[in-house]
Amino acid sequence: MTGTDSGNNKSDNLKWLKPLIVLLVLFVTALMSYYIIDSLKKEKAGKNFTIKSVTVLPAQNNGTIALEPFIVVCRNKNTEESKILIADISLSFPPEKKPDVLARMFEIRSAILENLQNKGLSFRPDQMEILLNDSLKSYNIRKVTISRYDLK
Repeated sequence: MTGTDSGNNKSDNLKWLKPLIVLLVLFVTALMSYYIIDSLKKEKAGKNFTIKSVTVLPAQNNGTIALEPFIVVCRNKNTEESKILIADISLSFPPEKKPDVLARMFEIRSAILENLQNKGLSFRPDQMEILLNDSLKSYNIRKVTISRYDLK
């Protein structure tokens, strides 16, 4: 009888452990559910944010677009002198080419930036317009207009 009594004592001692394990599992499940639901709420709120476009004004249906001002550091190749160039540029293009121009806007801006950086100190605004007109013809740009060209 002593063998069965010791087995009953062990099971009596462990009876309180089963409800504790059940409570622990329920607590962890409830905590995980709370964090999952909370993270889903935060994701929905994040969808309301938009990324701003690279243009100041949207492309008009008549085939014009005004770009953000370019602020470029121009270095003179002969000396260590550098200046800051601020240029406001707008583009004209055939209205039917609007989707193509907007799709290639990164390439267009990169080409403009490269020309301004490399040749900004040595060209006047009217010369830069001619240069940009020539270099952007392959992007369906009809005319480049520089409204501001300040070297400081």
